[in-house]
Amino acid sequence: MTYKEIQNKFDNSDFIFYYHYFYGFSEKLCSYTFFINSNFNFDLILNFHEKPIDFSKVLSNDIRDYRRELYLKCKTPEAIRHKLKYILDNPFELKDSYLKKSEIGKYSSSDTVNQSSYINHKNGKFSINLGDGFDRNLIVTNAEIDFMDLVMLVHKWLDEISDDLMKYYGYTE
Repeated sequence: MTYKEIQNKFDNSDFIFYYHYFYGFSEKLCSYTFFINSNFNFDLILNFHEKPIDFSKVLSNDIRDYRRELYLKCKTPEAIRHKLKYILDNPFELKDSYLKKSEIGKYSSSDTVNQSSYINHKNGKFSINLGDGFDRNLIVTNAEIDFMDLVMLVHKWLDEISDDLMKYYGYTE
């Protein structure tokens, strides 16, 4: 999926939840881009390399030959639907930032874990960046805790299905 296609999904008023995760430059070179629409159907784009990459070795130009991109489209699992519906049916608010004060304004490298999530709630559009500098201690309200529970539920599920799907392409942990 191209950047423009992803941006079009963001602009679509039907979108209610988005989650993106990139492992950074690690052995599991993988990312997920996950959208849920108002009918609780999802679109998942899973990008990965067919086999683990040994970054200690010189990489040849043919590394692109191992890139894979899978698209899945289906009904969202029940546990995620229920958690998301609960959040959408209740008052909701997120802080402007969840960064540690010491991290505000600092540069974060592109090779680290990148985790972000957006929700399109009746109270507004909210986003949270859970990558470098994220301060879990700033999660205090019930709405924030519920949102983090949703994010962790989504992440756990995506992690499990991505591992299973990647095995079919020769990826081993």
